[in-house]
Amino acid sequence: KNSTEMEELNAALHKFNKSIVEASRHVSRDAITFCMTQVILPVLEKVGDLDVRFQCASPMPNDAYFPGMKASCMNEFELTVILTNLLTAKTFEDLGRQDTNLSCYGRVIPQQSPHLLGDVLIDSGPLQGLVSAHKVRHIFAQLVSQAVPLLPVLGMTVEILFKEPVTVVKIFRGPEVFIFELVPAFMFQQDWPSSATLWPDQTKDWSSENDVKIVKDAGFYALALPCSADLSDPSLFRISFSMAEKYLLRTILPEDYKLTPICRKDIDRILRMIRESDKDSFSPVNSYH
Repeated sequence: KNSTEMEELNAALHKFNKSIVEASRHVSRDAITFCMTQVILPVLEKVGDLDVRFQCASPMPNDAYFPGMKASCMNEFELTVILTNLLTAKTFEDLGRQDTNLSCYGRVIPQQSPHLLGDVLIDSGPLQGLVSAHKVRHIFAQLVSQAVPLLPVLGMTVEILFKEPVTVVKIFRGPEVFIFELVPAFMFQQDWPSSATLWPDQTKDWSSENDVKIVKDAGFYALALPCSADLSDPSLFRISFSMAEKYLLRTILPEDYKLTPICRKDIDRILRMIRESDKDSFSPVNSYH
């Protein structure tokens, strides 16, 4: 009897996955693809035309996941926008070790740039010369606002507003509304915050050496988002491991069963461990969640 019940349950779950989950995933993926190709990427390209310093890119989706995107519901997304041209060399000062209130935050120190940076740097006080996250996101928002009217958007309406601390792009297509929150960021590839150095040692039971290498090579983002613990400090950037997280929690196909994708090993346990276990070891990862 138990065997029959399990078979019926598995059949019902398979049907639900196919008719609801997969269908929803396809609708969402199609909507994202439309918005990215027709609006977001052309806007980002135009931003770079308006100010070469703010040439930018967004991690493109692959078959398994969207590296730079978070979704709050079917039509609302947060998109990481990488500033690829503002600084040719930079370092990151991780503040999590100095002050636990600043876990997952730090400062971007410019080392080399082919451009004039005066309007994106802090111009006085003890933080003079550091990149201002506040100025970066405000200039980025202004450029996006200037870029949208220059684009031929057919069959839809696009609205822009700056809702501190993100640039919001609203796309209206018939009765549908899609909302993208754009967050400018610097990418630190093949780099790792000092306060997260213990991470691989704590996760060997569910991550392979190859996983660790891929995650470490991916590095992290420094998002131009303010710190709630110190809103008066314009220099603070928020650390994001979203690319690593998306990789670790990706949908995978087991070798012996290729019909139905399954999720990464025990995701709930992974996230619970990140949030609740040795918080010092997982700082600043636990702060990100």
